[in-house]
Amino acid sequence: MAVERTYEEKMTETLISACTCLFDEMRRSGKKSVYCGAPPELLVLHVGQYKPNDRPAAKKITKPGARAYTYANRELEAAPLSRKRSTRKRGVYYEEAYAEAAYDGSGKAYITMDYGPRYASGYVYDIIDDGEDLWLANEQLLWVS
Repeated sequence: MAVERTYEEKMTETLISACTCLFDEMRRSGKKSVYCGAPPELLVLHVGQYKPNDRPAAKKITKPGARAYTYANRELEAAPLSRKRSTRKRGVYYEEAYAEAAYDGSGKAYITMDYGPRYASGYVYDIIDDGEDLWLANEQLLWVS
């Protein structure tokens, strides 16, 4: 018999999957740009929930339920929430990338991907619940640097 996953567990899995896909895609395309330096090999990822009714620029992950992970070589490992990434520079990139992914009570999910001092982006998605799984749809780029 399958164990029923909570909404928070499903949302965490969905956000992790989206972030790791974005990171893997950047690494594939980043390897083509040798003049930019070596892309980060490790992603530090913080996942959680935003406070309801905050405007997007003011959103901060709330501590209850927040989780941290590291992702490298297609392997995800739990990390302490206090885990910070290394900001040593390698060309246009930091040595370690950082992502923050969270959802709020309005059916929206937000992802920030930060690869370097002037290489980051923020996205918003609609959360689709099909009764079994959650999906992110209608990706919108909020900002890029």
